[in-house]
Amino acid sequence: MIGTTSNLSMPASALGVGTHTFTLEVGISSPLNCSDVASVVVEVHGAPVEPEIAYDVKSCMPYQLRLTATHPDSGSFNWSDGQSGDKIYVPNGGEYTVTFTNVYGCTSEATLYVPKVLEEYAWIYPTGCYTICDLLFDTTGNIDIPDPLVEFDQWQLINGNMDGTGLADMMIPKINGSFTYHLELESCTYNLGTFDLETADCESCNIEADPGTMQVATNAYGCENVISISFTNANGSPVTVNLSSDYGVFIPSTITLPPGSSSFSFSFILNQGVAGGTTANIDISGGTADEPCLNDASFLIPAEPCDHFSWYPQCEGCRVIPYNPSARDIPGRMDDLQLAPNPASSTVIAFYVLPVTGEPLQGAELELFDIRGVLLARYPINTTSGSLLLETQNRKNGMYMVVLRLNGEVIRVKRLVIQH
Repeated sequence: MIGTTSNLSMPASALGVGTHTFTLEVGISSPLNCSDVASVVVEVHGAPVEPEIAYDVKSCMPYQLRLTATHPDSGSFNWSDGQSGDKIYVPNGGEYTVTFTNVYGCTSEATLYVPKVLEEYAWIYPTGCYTICDLLFDTTGNIDIPDPLVEFDQWQLINGNMDGTGLADMMIPKINGSFTYHLELESCTYNLGTFDLETADCESCNIEADPGTMQVATNAYGCENVISISFTNANGSPVTVNLSSDYGVFIPSTITLPPGSSSFSFSFILNQGVAGGTTANIDISGGTADEPCLNDASFLIPAEPCDHFSWYPQCEGCRVIPYNPSARDIPGRMDDLQLAPNPASSTVIAFYVLPVTGEPLQGAELELFDIRGVLLARYPINTTSGSLLLETQNRKNGMYMVVLRLNGEVIRVKRLVIQH
């Protein structure tokens, strides 16, 4: 019994899965003493089981994947990238979600991470020729590199006597030689660029450095860390040196010291996570590729340093909150920006996915900034996903920022290291 009033209701949650019959009896009392009965049958269907997702690689170059969704019941499939159907084709890997809707309107979903193009797993691997001062690190063991979180069918460090399956153990032996990684996944193969390593005996650069106290200065864009360093060059001729630190980046990082005493002022951009009050190192390297030299010094980071990138407030719009979710054409669509290789030498490929549908696309672009916040280049984007080739051979060594922008708002920002 639900009730005896003219307006009757009950929560759907009170009904279990199955068929339910409701009977309505309407009667009129004396003097007619008549009544009638009507029945309503309600079927309650449970949520469908999760669909299953499988993938296969249709092409390695250009990279293309086919995603297939299956379900034991009849219904439709809608994907997180805006496509529909039981089979879709996508140009890159990543996380994909499919929503299954049965004939009764009930839904369930499943998510699968599928491998990306192999070049994207090579961004951390350094390429090019490197002569490293033996004083900078212990020359025993290996140089460990962050491992890509994907299981390969086969991986091999060529000339490094290392191979295996599954997760690749990314490292470089600290010995003179040429090394590269060979990767295999789902019938695709890729050889990372060659890393040529030569260790050299380092002597002193005959330079003394006396860092002053780092100050936090204010400017039109916020704040910056500033430090003055006094140098004494005992070589009798000008010497060009590079300044580096495990705790951040000096700007400028390359200077030419005249003979005798001199003083230079630097901005210092902290690495993320560096705490105030830390004693930071300075490595001052110079010489030639055949005869490198090294001196070191240290300085104290203030208790409350400026902890944002100097380019950040100068990049118009970079301080706004992430892209407005209400402007997304597809709720839940993944936006993405990946750079490979990174570090880069002559070129870098930017792989992007935007959270919208509809082509040709308007108001989308990639922007390249240097570490000072100077806009170096703009690259128009005409598709909701794809890749762009960025020329880097004429850029100086250093750190850059690649900004993915849509309708004036910043979607993603990635660091790019250029190393020739």
